[in-house]
Amino acid sequence: MEENSVQILLVEDEQSHIELIKHGFESYSNRFDIKFVGNLEEAHNFLATSKPGLVIVDFTLPDGQGTDLLSESHQDLYDFPIIILTSQGDEQIAVDAIKAGALDYIVKSPDSLTNLPNVAEHALREWKHIVSRRNVETQLRFQAEILDSVRESVVVTDLEGSVLYWGKGAETLYGYLAEEVIGKPISFIVRPDEPLEIENYLHQVRETGSWSGQYTHKRKDGSLFWADTFISIATNEFGKPFGMIGIDRDVTDRVNSEEALREANQELTRVVRTLQRRNRQITLLNEMGDLLQSCISVTDAYSVLGEYAEKLFTELSGALYILTHSRNLLEAVSLWGKDPPDVKGFESDACWAMRRARTHSVTNAHTRVKCQHIVTSEIGSDFSPYLCAPMTAHGESLGLLHLVAPPNEDIVEWLQLSTTIAERSSLAISNLKLREELRLQSILDPLTGLFNRRYFEKSLERELSRAKRHKRPVCVFMLDVDYLKGYNDQFGHAAGDALLHVIGDFLKKHIRGEDVACRYGGDEFTIVLPDASLSNAQRRAEELCAGIKDQNIPFQDKRLQGSSVSIGVACFPMHGMSAGNILKAADTALYAAKEAGGNCVRTASI
Repeated sequence: MEENSVQILLVEDEQSHIELIKHGFESYSNRFDIKFVGNLEEAHNFLATSKPGLVIVDFTLPDGQGTDLLSESHQDLYDFPIIILTSQGDEQIAVDAIKAGALDYIVKSPDSLTNLPNVAEHALREWKHIVSRRNVETQLRFQAEILDSVRESVVVTDLEGSVLYWGKGAETLYGYLAEEVIGKPISFIVRPDEPLEIENYLHQVRETGSWSGQYTHKRKDGSLFWADTFISIATNEFGKPFGMIGIDRDVTDRVNSEEALREANQELTRVVRTLQRRNRQITLLNEMGDLLQSCISVTDAYSVLGEYAEKLFTELSGALYILTHSRNLLEAVSLWGKDPPDVKGFESDACWAMRRARTHSVTNAHTRVKCQHIVTSEIGSDFSPYLCAPMTAHGESLGLLHLVAPPNEDIVEWLQLSTTIAERSSLAISNLKLREELRLQSILDPLTGLFNRRYFEKSLERELSRAKRHKRPVCVFMLDVDYLKGYNDQFGHAAGDALLHVIGDFLKKHIRGEDVACRYGGDEFTIVLPDASLSNAQRRAEELCAGIKDQNIPFQDKRLQGSSVSIGVACFPMHGMSAGNILKAADTALYAAKEAGGNCVRTASI
């Protein structure tokens, strides 16, 4: 080590951070001598024999926290400046470290670690100023103690508490001259509501020989102040008690400062907690946003919103309401909290937030403008404050975020967060609805409401793949409307479209939930029937054929006679192993039904 170099003890257990620090100090080898240790035990062993100019210690170590060195420094085991390093940006750690006596606090990053030499230079200069200031403060305190000893209030009473001596300090402190108080009971300096307290103090002095404490005193002008008081027995030259000596010092400023410091600490704690809560809210909002971006349906979005609303509004209960297709009814899709709203649905006009398209809050039971969807029990003596935040996106109303606080709790502090969540969730739900509409448009036939040919082909491939794995049958119907051209020629193409629409509705109502009905093209329809045997498929095809023939077609204020259909049936695996082969077999069977005059069912031959 160079003669004028400064020794630095660096306590760090992360090798990658040590390498960054070494790199930063490479060009300062003549200025600093770095000693690296990996835990507190090694640090204590080093400090037992050496006194470094500076200690840089990681907050989190294998055998404790770096701030342990701070407490030991305050116990005069060590005396050196300490800088705390941490990988966390937690505000509370910063507050604790600085309050514990750390000179500085640094969040670890590649830049901050390589910049440690500059931080060390600054810390050493600051420590030099601190040491110098300490010496000056020590000298000032010594001088102040000498002055205080001369100017302090000194009072001597007899054993009963009557004043025998009243010093100059007492005259200055209390405002009474000596001739005004000599011979009087000392109780005149006690506030009117504390006469028994001074008697207890004097009794303790008589019993134990002394008493010290802090209580309020009264001046001649009636003003009160806090004083540190020491009372002891006074003895004569023979050692016999003859009175009591009291020394008082005005500490009102100190008491007020301590009270102000307590209030400041309480405010600081409140601010730190607020920051922590906001940081948690931001983290949860980001998580919620990421999940909403990953949702593939509005149902997924409702689940995400319900879960994160409960995490974000930890002290509240609430519900997420969504506008139904009728556009005038709100329906609950997610509830949370200890006391979620009892109302699961209501008309949108029952909520002031929906009427005004802005957040509406009610803080007390005396407010007249309350939403009609709030039940009577919520407006009783134990009224629960609530707010309603409307959900809108691109000028369209989507729903409502409703929050309820416990009785007598503040709901206003949640306004900003509730508005933020309503805005974010509105955009996500609006985008998902638009995506769903576009998806449906791409797979649905607009005239019949059935799936289109593209969806049919994908569904058939999917069901065949599943049937091959589980060795189950799959049947396919090919339907063709009989004599549609003649129908159009007789009644017009609009009537033909009405006929196709009625057939589509009939098929949707008369197939199983797992069946897939599609408009294959023109006047042709297809149906995929998973897990259907050939005999069952034939029976169902005949039922459909008979049912469609009996349909009447509403058209231009009158009802037209419907048309019959021909159906061809094919089944996997007996009529083919691939989608193409099965469709070809069903189409051949359909052709046979048409050849037979229509209005009948034919099954593909093996």
